Amino acid sequence: MQRNVLSITRGGVLIYLLALAVTTALLVWFLYLDERPWYGNWPAVVLSVIFFSLFIVGFLVALPRRDWRQAALGPAFLIALFTEMFGVPFTIYLLASVFDLSVGLDGSEGHLWAVFLNRLGWVPLSVGVPLLKWGGSAVVVAGLVLMGWGWWHVYRAGGALVTGGLYGCVRHPQYVGFVLVMVGFLIQWPTLLTLLMFPVLLAAYVRLAASEDGFLERAHGDAFRSYRQIVPGWWPRLR
Repeated sequence: MQRNVLSITRGGVLIYLLALAVTTALLVWFLYLDERPWYGNWPAVVLSVIFFSLFIVGFLVALPRRDWRQAALGPAFLIALFTEMFGVPFTIYLLASVFDLSVGLDGSEGHLWAVFLNRLGWVPLSVGVPLLKWGGSAVVVAGLVLMGWGWWHVYRAGGALVTGGLYGCVRHPQYVGFVLVMVGFLIQWPTLLTLLMFPVLLAAYVRLAASEDGFLERAHGDAFRSYRQIVPGWWPRLR
């Protein structure tokens, strides 16, 4: 890809790998090892927002300035998410007041899907919470790896049109990875605000992907048009 669409340097790759290692460590620490009270943990809020935002911003650093307004929805989603995950559980307070429920604040009740399945009598909370924590974490890590892997393809191409590897399956593997990260968090820790934000966020990044297609078409002409006819944008074709 050309520099006006996506430019990746060796330093950028190293920063991304460092952020991946730190973010994975944070995810494990705050969700599984930290023994402090779950809510009111503002260091967890700040550090999680900073490092996870690096992944969203990192592969979008070369986007045209006019696209940054849409790209900024990603960090906004993370701020809303981690503020409720580790800071103040607004969604839990609201649901408890509206439905007159007695809700605990030890962290388990934040897994609203697990609480919902438990209240229906389908899955006990002792099973649902770890299932959602590990399952959601697996989806998040898969998305982060997909974003990084796509970034590596672009870096190695040195400005040429990337059509192999992940880009031979879909044209926008990094955006697919980003959506997986958001879905993983919604599995793991849904809140009313992030559930409302997700469709808007998804629409914004679909537009960003379409904008990138336009730049690539102008940059590479017939080569990109032929590539676009063969490779789908977001979902691999079944062979």
